[in-house]
Amino acid sequence: MSNKITDMRILFVSPGGLYSKNYPFECGGTQSQIYGISKEMVRRGHEVYIMGRFDNFKGKEFETIASIQFVNIRTPHLKDEIIYEIGSSLLYSKAAAKKIKQINPDVINLTDRFSAYFPSKLDISKIFITHVPDAMAFYKEFAIKSNRLNHIFFGAKKRIEEGVMSRSDIIVALTKSIRDYLHENGFTDTSVIPNGVDAEKYINKGDENVILFAGRLRKVKGITYLIQAFSEISKDYDTDLMLVGSGPDEQMLKKMVTLKHIENRVHFIPMVGKDKLREYLSRCSVFVLPSLFECMPVTLLEAMASSKPVIASDIPGPQDVITHGYNGFLFEKSNVNELRKYLELYLSDEGLRREIGSNARKTIKEKYTFEKAVDSYLKLYNMYCKVG
Repeated sequence: MSNKITDMRILFVSPGGLYSKNYPFECGGTQSQIYGISKEMVRRGHEVYIMGRFDNFKGKEFETIASIQFVNIRTPHLKDEIIYEIGSSLLYSKAAAKKIKQINPDVINLTDRFSAYFPSKLDISKIFITHVPDAMAFYKEFAIKSNRLNHIFFGAKKRIEEGVMSRSDIIVALTKSIRDYLHENGFTDTSVIPNGVDAEKYINKGDENVILFAGRLRKVKGITYLIQAFSEISKDYDTDLMLVGSGPDEQMLKKMVTLKHIENRVHFIPMVGKDKLREYLSRCSVFVLPSLFECMPVTLLEAMASSKPVIASDIPGPQDVITHGYNGFLFEKSNVNELRKYLELYLSDEGLRREIGSNARKTIKEKYTFEKAVDSYLKLYNMYCKVG
């Protein structure tokens, strides 16, 4: 095993979704991590490839962006979103494995169970990153409540993911709780590396009396609890609520807002690119992440990098990042009364918002940057990967 950690050929297999101008690659949480980490690796002299289904490439096989080689894998889209795009992702995975053989990287980074299925069988050093833990046992009950099809598919997702992990040289857990779960289930070759952000791209441009949420509009994000808490304080504070994102629960959430007669105070903004999201983050008063489950939420890191006070559910992921009362507040998930209490605490104390926001940015710069993440990944490559 070589000690060489420079001039490596590093490849990321992105999830099997179809990226286009309407769904830009960098908008997804996993994808933004792949892109940010790749740029930092290129800056350090490595040759980096990102593999994906890039519809906007219009038939081109390669495109170089920020000195990264983007590899377009052209496979059919089966319109199988209702079953987690299993078929489309497996077709992509098989084609990706063939292309990986041609590129012959030193290490493959796998980020999604289905897209990783065939590449995980290659005789090349592999790291699996647990970006989406929704096939892990602790998630099963909620998964079935959220989608009845998980009665059928949860077990299959779990088996495929565990097969991929067993064929990987090491598994990267984004949180300590996922690492502990993996150890309990016999996967001991693990390392905790949290997500990161480019902190220098995030600034605080002021406070425009807006409570902000950004993310997918779906049950797991707990947005109904935020709307309920906001409706209870809306008469006492001259503050609006902005929900940035798209998803299957959009119409239900709009109906809830109407029934509570706060439609003039709640603003639904469709999914936006990173530049626009940074602008919203830079001007909000408070950022709230009321999720029922998370992994390592990128938007929370981005809000904290913007020197904004945050409130998040007291769940794994946010628990790793937030020190309660120092750089944010944690509330019991789905507890509207507790969420309302912390909203009122922030909105009634501008000094507290500034203090918590300052501590939040300090935390990100010390622990959650792409530079810190790449330091950790390169150490893993050195320890586990066959280079040269």
